[in-house]
Amino acid sequence: MATYEVKVTIPKKWVETFNENGTKLCFSHGVKDSGSGLNFNVVGTAVVAAENVKLTWTDVYWIAGGRQSFSAGTKIDATTNPEKIKFHQMVKLDKAFVLEPPVQDDKVEDGQFSFNNEPIASAYLYKSVAQEDGGKEETLPFYISQGGPNPPGRSIFTPKPVTRIYFAKHVETGTMIEDYQTVPIDIDLTGKTKAEVAYDADGNWKEKEA
Repeated sequence: MATYEVKVTIPKKWVETFNENGTKLCFSHGVKDSGSGLNFNVVGTAVVAAENVKLTWTDVYWIAGGRQSFSAGTKIDATTNPEKIKFHQMVKLDKAFVLEPPVQDDKVEDGQFSFNNEPIASAYLYKSVAQEDGGKEETLPFYISQGGPNPPGRSIFTPKPVTRIYFAKHVETGTMIEDYQTVPIDIDLTGKTKAEVAYDADGNWKEKEA
């Protein structure tokens, strides 16, 4: 189980501007969904802009079932409670819309888990996130089935250590999103657990050299 950390620095002038107009600093986490490309469709964390922000999270996952379709600006609202899931496991959502405990799934590859829905449903993914030094970890949503709710069947999810950072207005943690207030930056944490990113006075992102 890896714990990741991203530090973000923002110039004071942008902090003041963003806080005046309600723009939040946002983090989304990438997921491959049953063979699709890398998707970032939920605000995994939205925080008030500050000159120095640190976000940490662990690759511990939960999954839930629900009936929502993707709708930008709408907040995640799962029907079931989240169930903790590990790689190489599967959860089944039965016809009564009850999420069964995870079981071993030998058909998925390393870094994957699956969702078997008997009714029409979307899957919702969550992870453990802490928003400040020594802050309490929370279980927060970061993904909803791409194109869901899906017909009865099986979806395979591959969470990736890629985090998208951007600014957006009128959003909060758990909001579905497709457009960004600013150009985003994708931070690939493959092979590492920490990164530092700076937003400069001209509104450009740059990842600092390790």
